[in-house]
Amino acid sequence: MDLTNPIIILGVERSGTTLLYSILANHPDLYWFSRLDSLMPGMPVLASILRRASLIFAKGSYIAVPGTVSRSRGLIPPSECVPYWKRIFKWGNEDDYLIEDDYFDETDLTSEEKERILSDLSKRLRLMHKSRLLFKQPGLTLRIKYLNALFSEARFLHVIRNPLNHLYSLRKAKQDSGQKFWGIKIPGWRNYLEVDLAIQSAMHIKSVMDILEDDLTAKAEIRERYLQIKYEDIVTKPMRTMTGVLSFCELDLTPEIEVSLEGIQNRDHLVEQTNIPEDAVKILEPLYEKYNYALEGTTAGGK
Repeated sequence: MDLTNPIIILGVERSGTTLLYSILANHPDLYWFSRLDSLMPGMPVLASILRRASLIFAKGSYIAVPGTVSRSRGLIPPSECVPYWKRIFKWGNEDDYLIEDDYFDETDLTSEEKERILSDLSKRLRLMHKSRLLFKQPGLTLRIKYLNALFSEARFLHVIRNPLNHLYSLRKAKQDSGQKFWGIKIPGWRNYLEVDLAIQSAMHIKSVMDILEDDLTAKAEIRERYLQIKYEDIVTKPMRTMTGVLSFCELDLTPEIEVSLEGIQNRDHLVEQTNIPEDAVKILEPLYEKYNYALEGTTAGGK
């Protein structure tokens, strides 16, 4: 059991993080939060007992459900476990957000908090007989310095996606949420409460990507434990992509992972770039060159 080297999935909402999470959750060595843990974030013993009991009846693999937000098939599927992270970062809710934004660095981690978090996670690993942690929660993307201070050897997996397709999907999620600013609270997020959702989505994506890049530059040692993964590669060449991901994480390709990959399909289809303000497209243009995406022939789909 090693608490120093968890696998932490980063990425803006709707970039493909749920898909990667659901695949890796099938690895027998990894502990991840389930929906049960979301219901009882402060009761690891009871949640673990119920999870272990559920394994008697569990069949099939965990895999992301196409067309949904943060949902996976399975009796006790992987969860972002927002209530758990909320206890740590104490962000409240959108109407009464108790912190300025979602950016945290190493100065925000006290020694007492570090000891408390590691003690809790150690207990969870022991109870579930697992050797390593797996986390996914989009807000963690703005907390890579904090997480590096908490877990000195963490492996960071950053999922990115064709910028315009990402904007389409994120805008729809924001529309469906009914919130004024759904998702990661970027610095200055309150300035975008009344703007067009396409502009808000573009700034959301661009800001998170820029801040993460700045943090990686400031902490060069983190980059050695950082892997960028394109959503498009996961859905078009899943075996090759996941073999590389597992190797980076120093994990074996197991039968459970192979089975989970059988359920992956490339659901992308060509879309017309309509109803997107030109200003929103311009915000995202620098990301195309930086991350080697083509401006023409974009596709939509994924989660």
